[in-house]
Amino acid sequence: MEQEIEESTITQRTALFERTALVNTRGKPVDEERLITALQQNPSGSKVVSLHVSETSLLKTLGVALPLKNLQHVRIAGRHLCDYQALRALGGLRELTVEVQRRSVPLPDLTQSKIAQLGIGPTLKNEPAMIGGMKSLRTLVLVYAWPESTLRALSPLTLISLEIKTSTISEIGELDCRELAFFACRGCVRLVSAHGVDAENVDVDTCRKLDLKTLSGERIKVLALRNMKRIDDMGFLKNCPNLEELEVAAATRLSPDCVTQIAAAKQLARADLYGLKKQDLQRLSTLAKDAVITDGWNTFRGGLEVAPE
Repeated sequence: MEQEIEESTITQRTALFERTALVNTRGKPVDEERLITALQQNPSGSKVVSLHVSETSLLKTLGVALPLKNLQHVRIAGRHLCDYQALRALGGLRELTVEVQRRSVPLPDLTQSKIAQLGIGPTLKNEPAMIGGMKSLRTLVLVYAWPESTLRALSPLTLISLEIKTSTISEIGELDCRELAFFACRGCVRLVSAHGVDAENVDVDTCRKLDLKTLSGERIKVLALRNMKRIDDMGFLKNCPNLEELEVAAATRLSPDCVTQIAAAKQLARADLYGLKKQDLQRLSTLAKDAVITDGWNTFRGGLEVAPE
């Protein structure tokens, strides 16, 4: 479990660095000398596997002062635009998150790294191509305002998980991720098309302009639609023959006309629908006899009300 280390108490709480270290300065400058001394005095300092810092300069300093050979997870957050070259020395790094909205300093060449999970804000020139060449990359999270051209530069990738958050892109149509198991799009207010996304698990949240017909795909087994305001047509589900689980929740209302369209999903095993009235849930359970239909309070199967599962 990550522990929060206050700069003012850093020398009294060195034991918290047994397996992880979270340096959270809350906007205050870090006393690097005191932090390094605290870690060096702690025998478990070299065992740190996870580090959250608000300045990359601090990461560089720690890397020189300590044998961080076991460091696997690094999260950089804050407003500082510092040198990222220190990341190249972390040969064991597996997860990297750079939560900086605007950067003027590029990432180093990470194509030969073993990073499997990357979370990153807008990239600079040539970075999308570099990310596309990271052969070990399996999970990618894109945050803030990414241009659509970025997705083209990322293809092809051997990703198994892709998440896009608060992006300004309007279309996802050229992404070639043939092994994709999970795709999520959250807060993409301009997104109108997800054509070409072929994943087993699809999660869409607050993308109210999205044409749901573009979500059709034979590989989709789990589909979640959240904060979509109102859905009047679920006819696209006929093009999702392998759909097993459906969730429509969080400020998303469904038209009663969607009942028969949802029932057309022949492989449906469970539907969590928070935008239908009780009588519509029961009617759906009659049509989709083998499926569990629920809204969190009422649960039906085969037209009969049953105990929640």
